[in-house]
Amino acid sequence: DGGTTTLLSPVLDMTGFSGVRVIYQRWYSNDEGASPNADTFLIGLSNDGGATWKNAETIGPTGTQASGGWFSGGFIVDNILPPTGQMQIRFRASDLGSGSIVEAAIDDVSITYLDAGCAAPQNYCVGAPNSLGMSGTMLVSGSQSISDNDFTLVAINLPAATFGLFIYSDTTNQVAVGDGFLCLGGSISRLPVTQSDFLGQMTYKLDFSNLPGTGPISPGDTRHIQLWYRDAGFGTSGYNFTDGITVPFCD
Repeated sequence: DGGTTTLLSPVLDMTGFSGVRVIYQRWYSNDEGASPNADTFLIGLSNDGGATWKNAETIGPTGTQASGGWFSGGFIVDNILPPTGQMQIRFRASDLGSGSIVEAAIDDVSITYLDAGCAAPQNYCVGAPNSLGMSGTMLVSGSQSISDNDFTLVAINLPAATFGLFIYSDTTNQVAVGDGFLCLGGSISRLPVTQSDFLGQMTYKLDFSNLPGTGPISPGDTRHIQLWYRDAGFGTSGYNFTDGITVPFCD
């Protein structure tokens, strides 16, 4: 009560890396005790060895993810701070104010990066809240080089064991469709049906040599990508979309 517990990563050298993606599984509860739903779980990022911090994610004080249970969290470093040789990640759970019960856990932290020869992917558009009270988010990992053929699409903050389709086009948009927003315009290509895991994360590894006939990707192309997914029993339509991510591809 009245204190803060902080978990720090080692200082990490990310010099020269692009599209650095941090993914972790987290568990947080603050909804019990004398003063429930009054605290937050903060994930911070520093690029000067911890001298200064920027907030990367806030969980709580209310919502589905502040009542226990494992959820996927994550962010793209480049979207928050320029990668340097003095990067550090901070997880901070506090129990401030009146006495309450706060519990937090972190597991399965992974850090990956994209090919430095391409510009970093950028998220755009918005993901509407789903049945978890959160918005589905697009991330990517691997190499943006077509010749490497090692590129994976990732969507987090989804309902567990639900089905979805990664879709992409060369034009952006933002129009209300179903219970969310379609972030693509023009001709849209779709990839095979995929299922989220029990943590609400969905992945699909692209094979650049075997893409839909309407959606080839070549060096120098830029594609805008998002996920359509089912969210049965929620909203008026029972399906939703993540936000979009813009990805430049290289040789």
